Amino acid sequence: MAQWSDLVADVIRQYVQGLRAGGTIELCAEELIESMSLILAALPKLASTRDQLADDTGPLSTLGIRHRSKRFGVGIGMGLSFKDRNIYLYAEMLYPAQLWRVGAEFWEKMASLSHFCDSVVYGGGECAPEPEDRMSVRHLQGSKCAVFTMIANYALLKAQEAVPEPTCGAVEVQWSWGTKIEHLLPCAAECFARLSRMNCLLQRVNYIDEKGKARRRQGA
Repeated sequence: MAQWSDLVADVIRQYVQGLRAGGTIELCAEELIESMSLILAALPKLASTRDQLADDTGPLSTLGIRHRSKRFGVGIGMGLSFKDRNIYLYAEMLYPAQLWRVGAEFWEKMASLSHFCDSVVYGGGECAPEPEDRMSVRHLQGSKCAVFTMIANYALLKAQEAVPEPTCGAVEVQWSWGTKIEHLLPCAAECFARLSRMNCLLQRVNYIDEKGKARRRQGA
């Protein structure tokens, strides 16, 4: 881990050289992927959660790795993005995600992610169909606030009844690719703890919902 910054710098340098050469970019990034795997594997313990991560589909791309939460069954990944010039950590949100039922703590945890990273991005699992008047929702779809984007996307899907219960997508936290490991590791652990808690709160809603359904079936 002490060579993390050197690994990132080497991969970026190879990428830039490949672009300048105008040929196929081939990156020898095995050490960086291994380091990311070590970081991901360590995060549940560093974050003091009860979760464990299992291998999922392996590397997402040349510079991305994906594992799966044993506790929640959601994908959790880490990678280096040349397009956005960042290092990212993401966690999928538990489905079904009845966001209208989660308490304030869920949104507080999501909002607090920004204290430990350079930016927070929300990627919806589904896109709401365009309404007849596209201008009417333009201001809802252009926000850079991850919290607002999640709420807006969910509300649009529910309002248009596109699906019975929309998938919640994934929340991604990002750091500049020059971030030192001494800063990245504790911040990633803080973000992991909050993302895990958010899924725990969704899991609680789902559990209560299933218990209610079971009681209704017994009473029928």
